[in-house]
Amino acid sequence: MARCKWCSNKGIFLSLSQNGLCESCQTEIETEINKTQRMIRYSIRLIESTDKKEIKLSRCKDIIENARKLLKYERKCIPTIEPTPSKLIKEYITTHDSIIIKTMPEKVNEALLKAETVLKPFTNIYRVNEAIANLNVAKSVLSNHLNPKIIALINQKGGVGKTTSTINLGAGLAQAGKRFLLIDFDSQANLTDGLGIDERELQASIYNLMKGEVTCEKVLIHRSDKLSLIPSNVYLAQAEKEFSTDPRNIYLLRNAIKDLKGYEYILIDCPPSLGILTLNALAAAQEVIIPLQPEYYALKGIRKLFDIIEFVKVKRNKRLTIMGIIGTRYDKRKILHREVYDKVCESLGDNIFYTVIRENISLAEASSYGKTIFEYRPKSHGAEDYMNLSKEVMEKSEKIVI
Repeated sequence: MARCKWCSNKGIFLSLSQNGLCESCQTEIETEINKTQRMIRYSIRLIESTDKKEIKLSRCKDIIENARKLLKYERKCIPTIEPTPSKLIKEYITTHDSIIIKTMPEKVNEALLKAETVLKPFTNIYRVNEAIANLNVAKSVLSNHLNPKIIALINQKGGVGKTTSTINLGAGLAQAGKRFLLIDFDSQANLTDGLGIDERELQASIYNLMKGEVTCEKVLIHRSDKLSLIPSNVYLAQAEKEFSTDPRNIYLLRNAIKDLKGYEYILIDCPPSLGILTLNALAAAQEVIIPLQPEYYALKGIRKLFDIIEFVKVKRNKRLTIMGIIGTRYDKRKILHREVYDKVCESLGDNIFYTVIRENISLAEASSYGKTIFEYRPKSHGAEDYMNLSKEVMEKSEKIVI
């Protein structure tokens, strides 16, 4: 004897369906689910087959409304459709808003900033405070669509996995459907080489772009529909001497890429130093990710790096924040690694990513073949770790208000 999951107040039944429903509820609910499924799938097919903005927007609304009809069943753990109704709602609200925002003039964001400035003297009025809060939400949403999220991967110590993390974090974002740009900001050009590009054959690089000798279009390399690259070469080594004489040169990178559009993320692979190039990356970025190998000297170096980041935040780039620290090249079989990682977590726990990148030979092999880990060995531990890290980065990015 059991109660139906849906009409539990109507009595007790001898038997229930696999979903915990009585025969009457099972038939009625199944009919509604099948009808709504057909409508959702028809709308999805139309969105995928047309380029007309009006049709896409209309069908997005249909999907959202129909998915909301199925939410009541999802809450009772009754299977309806895959992806689940809540995921469909989230996905097609994002799609709907993206279609509109892409056609908006960028001056909308400037208008919001001006509106906030005008309203600030009246913050003692309760409704004005509410309006300013809503403006901040609008700015955050528009910024996430109109402007790419710029993330610098930094550590002044070499060999900690900066380049490997930049390449494969970006590739993980691509796997999740994000368009991203990698900037090789190291004169060793390991990132350029790690993507199978010969620096000796380059006509121009990030160095020429910063000097204003070429435009972004001339230096961009489109490796796939999701992945683009601004490469580096040995000429970037001249930048440390050439650019360090004038304090204003800290904004060269920011000015060079300020008009880049069409990317959701820009990842900057920084050199193993705290010179003018790293300062340029910090001045251009919104967030910082720090790859950290579990060694005893790691904590000592990280404190100095925190000081530099705080200096740039206060003096040059107020929007700069530390997104997190990645534990890289971790081998749990080594006592040293376990001890150091525990100490890092104890000291910097709030800044640590949950995902740890395990030592994995496939990561090194992938770079030697000019491939990402997802192209070279998609079922390896390295691919699993960087996919999980990419998900964390996306979650953190959505929470940060610019």
